[in-house]
Amino acid sequence: MATDYDSLIPQGVSDALLDVLTVESVALSLGQVVRMPQGLEQFPVVSALPAAGWVNPRFGGQKPATKIEWSSVMIVPEELACALAIPSAFVDDAGFPVWAQVRPLISSAMAQVIDAALLFGNGEPATFPPNGVSGGTIITGADALEAIDKGMAAIEATGLVPNGIASGPQIGTALRQEYRALMVTPEAPPAKTLYGLQVSTTPVWDDTKGDAIVGDWSKLIIGLRQDIRFETSDSAILQDGAGEIIANAFQEDLIAMRCYMRLGAAVGQPLGADGTPVDAFANVDWTP
Repeated sequence: MATDYDSLIPQGVSDALLDVLTVESVALSLGQVVRMPQGLEQFPVVSALPAAGWVNPRFGGQKPATKIEWSSVMIVPEELACALAIPSAFVDDAGFPVWAQVRPLISSAMAQVIDAALLFGNGEPATFPPNGVSGGTIITGADALEAIDKGMAAIEATGLVPNGIASGPQIGTALRQEYRALMVTPEAPPAKTLYGLQVSTTPVWDDTKGDAIVGDWSKLIIGLRQDIRFETSDSAILQDGAGEIIANAFQEDLIAMRCYMRLGAAVGQPLGADGTPVDAFANVDWTP
């Protein structure tokens, strides 16, 4: 029977690491995260808006007939996982809490995979939005502040209100410009906001899709079916994609760890005032 290495992981670590994922993942920090009580979840979406009109009852006016209709968006949870093995002797002799360092690093790697899939549709499962939240046309500006302003205006023109900005590290220059413009005291760190909107950055930014994404992030719905979990074993066998054994924990004196979580996603396309679908996100660009 395998040794129970779960005792190496303190109680409550799953919640703590989910917090790490939320902080490091742009999609999880800006999007609308909902708990999924079961394997599949349908979210109702208005597909036809009601209309109203003035009525003059003194001349026999009738109240105009109208309708409202709904469709649904299905969220299917997919598993995100990895497995690794570390020599037992190293864990025993390292002189530092090995697993305490491994878990956040794995969590960070998973956050980057989530962002690549949900922001740009890179490496995403078949049930995820094919292009993430990335739109088609890229809105350009002379600098970051102008480009982001134009992107916000495009969202506002649809009747939606932008509430967040996703970008890569290159947006740091714009944040510093805003910081200087506000003449904040040098001791105060620059806030990660532009035009009052939260700015979240990711190192896996795809610059072919522009320099930032502005949008109403409540329309990115992320269904969390299962929190991030870690399990360890001293008798596990690790195999590569071809089925070849790459590590035998029992025979090689290793401790194997597997990490997994399950989540799904959908991008809602709300209706504008005229009843036609509108995009809740805009890609903006300010660099050559």
